[in-house]
Amino acid sequence: MKKKSWILISVLFVVSILVLTIILNARYTWNYSSAIGGVGQGTSYSELMRIHGEPQNIIIHDNRNPQVSLAQYDGIEFVLLNELVFKIRITSSEIRFGRRQIGVGSTREEILDAYDYNERWLRRTAVTIARFFHNMDGRPPQFGRLFKSQGKITVNDGGTWIEFSFDENDLVNRIDITFLSSPPGV
Repeated sequence: MKKKSWILISVLFVVSILVLTIILNARYTWNYSSAIGGVGQGTSYSELMRIHGEPQNIIIHDNRNPQVSLAQYDGIEFVLLNELVFKIRITSSEIRFGRRQIGVGSTREEILDAYDYNERWLRRTAVTIARFFHNMDGRPPQFGRLFKSQGKITVNDGGTWIEFSFDENDLVNRIDITFLSSPPGV
């Protein structure tokens, strides 16, 4: 009886490790805001100023409903909708994300290696499982999708859209992080 218990515990342990590994590989990174001082979706303008200080420049479009503002800092811009962050534009090479520390200056190949789930069986399996559970309402899944359009790469990494723009040397020169349910500009 003891031997069967140990075998059952061992099998459950191995299955748990596999499930955890798959879940952790479903997204390239789970927290993009950690690289930018904790600023993420829904961060208020007052909290943005507390974290990053007074912006170098702010552009307010009063004639729009809802109100859209752009707070510009050195190497990073925040687009606010009714004074809440919903998009971040990064041009600084000092801001890096995830296990592979990708960012401005990374190559196109590094971006594809980090995000293209078709290239890696573990990520492909994790994304497939995540799509099943996140899209049970019948809508077409976007999670884990990678789009190549007009020289850019856009990817949905767990509901956050990341768009990489490249220079003539195929190096990232801008990263747009948008908190939407559909791809920006794709």
